[in-house]
Amino acid sequence: MRKLIRLIVLVGTTILMLMPVQPLQPVQRVQAVPGYEVHYTVRYNEDVGPVDPSSSIAGEWTSGCDGSWIGWGWEPGHEWSYTYVTYGAACSAPPEPSYP
Repeated sequence: MRKLIRLIVLVGTTILMLMPVQPLQPVQRVQAVPGYEVHYTVRYNEDVGPVDPSSSIAGEWTSGCDGSWIGWGWEPGHEWSYTYVTYGAACSAPPEPSYP
């Protein structure tokens, strides 16, 4: 009986040790402000500490007023990156339809 319990504990521990885990990283949520173009500058950040402003740029993206994304490189929120968000021009409201 003791051998059976030891075997079950050993198999359970082995299974738990072989399960993949995700590394601890800060969660970055990127949200757009309605009514403005939003510019995202994605910088490579290998360390968990403060971001070095001279670190290499890994991507630049712009979210347009119509919801389209234009850019290159890593997307905002990419693993091992930090995203700087700046706001651009205000979006104008769509023109009202004119009736004759």
